[in-house]
Amino acid sequence: MPNTTKQSGSCCGGPTATPTTASGKPLTVEFLYLDLTTCGRCRATDSSLKEALSTLSGVFDMLGFAVHVDEVEIASRDLAVRYRFVSSPTIRVNGVDIEQAVKESDCADCGSLSGCSTDCRVFTYDGNDYEQPPAAMIVDGILRVLFGGRTPDETPYVLPDNLDRFFSGAETNQTDVDLSKVTQTTSIHVYEPALCCNPGVCGPNAADAGRVPSVLFVCVHNAGRSQMAAGFLRALAGDRVEVRSAGSTPADKINPIAVQAMAEVGIDITGQHPRILAPTDVERSDVVVTMGCGDACPFYPGVSYEEWELDDPAGQDIETVRRIRDDIRARVQQLIHELPS
Repeated sequence: MPNTTKQSGSCCGGPTATPTTASGKPLTVEFLYLDLTTCGRCRATDSSLKEALSTLSGVFDMLGFAVHVDEVEIASRDLAVRYRFVSSPTIRVNGVDIEQAVKESDCADCGSLSGCSTDCRVFTYDGNDYEQPPAAMIVDGILRVLFGGRTPDETPYVLPDNLDRFFSGAETNQTDVDLSKVTQTTSIHVYEPALCCNPGVCGPNAADAGRVPSVLFVCVHNAGRSQMAAGFLRALAGDRVEVRSAGSTPADKINPIAVQAMAEVGIDITGQHPRILAPTDVERSDVVVTMGCGDACPFYPGVSYEEWELDDPAGQDIETVRRIRDDIRARVQQLIHELPS
């Protein structure tokens, strides 16, 4: 079974997974839903997705995929727009919906939340329609996306009337889930510490709320600059700072010259692996440091952004990478002094 880390809205975190080291091509699975407490369709889809991922775990290992699963409760219109959400529940693989068409039927469970008629997703598999998708359908859908050459939908997003009614009704009934939302993340072959993702806590005053500040380093490939910066911050700040890194277009592995340069100063980054940048990475951070990745990072109020102009170590010799390494170390030391204590 996959190793799992979950975050709750109480800042206490969920069950802690046994850390493992990821290796392979990054693959992101998103599970987007309206409700996991009341809606039977969402709960059944969640269960089937977990079964499907467990079934595919050996295939992912054999083909060299490192899989990240983001479970996101779409608790407001803003989140629906941010995630281009069209129907609940939705499963995406690297941004591509495993269902090409949207088919829906009345959902009494979500209707009870909104106080009005609400439609939820119907999945089609082997000529049959399912309100609660079988795991085999999800396995088939994931593989079709992986090997079918489909790309994410780039058409302009418009919030569906069905979802607009749901949010309006839920707000009127005061049964809407907390708009600060809870994002749950499951990682296969990847471990990251559980973080509270309530923006009211994880914003600029996170330290005052009893949580250490969270820093995210982002570069293009997450193979050199961002990995070295994360390595220095972990080594210099210890458990006083939550450290993560990601890339807009992650490489297959960390730059070996960067690994060598860091080893020379006593820091081992061989256990890290490039991972793709997700919107939740940015939203969960107090400080986001970008390094030449352009506009890849979404903007969230309350998050502090810094741009570090650094040469890319890709293709450089060890002397050049040492210079980049030393520049990064100086910047990290300054960053530590600027973080809330």
